[in-house]
Amino acid sequence: MGFLTGKTKPTTGVITGARDGVSAESIARFLLPASECEFILNSLIEELQKDPWPVSADQRASRCTGAALSVAASLLGICVPGSGGRIMAFIGGPSTEGPGSIISKPLSDPIRSHKDLDKGSAPLYNKAVKFYEEIGNQLVHQGHVLDLFACALDQVGVAEMKVAVERTGGIVVLAESFGHSVFKDSLRHIFQSSDSDLGLSFNGIFEINCSKDVKIQGIIGPCTSLEKKGPLSSDTVIGQGNTSAWKMCGLDRKTSLCIVFDMAKKDAPDAIGQSQNNLFYFQFLTYYQHHDGQMRLRSTTISRRWVAGSGSVQGVNNWL
Repeated sequence: MGFLTGKTKPTTGVITGARDGVSAESIARFLLPASECEFILNSLIEELQKDPWPVSADQRASRCTGAALSVAASLLGICVPGSGGRIMAFIGGPSTEGPGSIISKPLSDPIRSHKDLDKGSAPLYNKAVKFYEEIGNQLVHQGHVLDLFACALDQVGVAEMKVAVERTGGIVVLAESFGHSVFKDSLRHIFQSSDSDLGLSFNGIFEINCSKDVKIQGIIGPCTSLEKKGPLSSDTVIGQGNTSAWKMCGLDRKTSLCIVFDMAKKDAPDAIGQSQNNLFYFQFLTYYQHHDGQMRLRSTTISRRWVAGSGSVQGVNNWL
């Protein structure tokens, strides 16, 4: 129908993948294919022990979660820019050191509660949220995902970190401990697939085209606006609006988005009734990196006729 003529990929949201002159040898110091480091990685995991560094009875353990995530995001950005990747953070307690910390080390200082967040009396909350927003923006630009596994009886700061997880399309798993079945089963489920792969896709762009009679109010789901505002954008915003394109750092067959549309305003009150025999269309373009590394474009186009009057609601439901 000519919708994709001269448009093989989006003009925004996808970076080229240049490594800024970093050699393969330098990258190999930090990142290797699983086939080359599987034995060593398994050995390290099996030999993991509790941190022997003593913690005073009146102090919390030192954790620099924010700094660790910042380093991980920068490593992926330098080594594999423009290519799919996930950061899987395993958190066993609140961050107490460095950027993104949510509480001080003395146990005499109580950790913020939901009432503190509602009243705005959590002194470190806004600063931590701003830091993780920056991490989320960096990961979105790079096309990488942040997953969070929080396993502790105490709060670990999910409220502050969730913005980075939501923007990148990551997952959050909460459990009492790393020995709990919820954590084990959830982690195992991520690595299970019947097609000898994880079934995950990365670094995607989701774009909508539609008839001039329809406006896009916004999207609710695991994506981030690319701020591509145009004539398709509605003045009323729901979720992430004022755009017709969104970045999806991680997606799979179960990824779900709620898209809210609006009818363009007409001068005549019966304009919709007069155009009930006219067709209108939606086109959904998904440009993403397949799990085999290939960039793909999937296009879905739907055409329907206008219906008029409240009695036609049943007819609308038949094709929604």
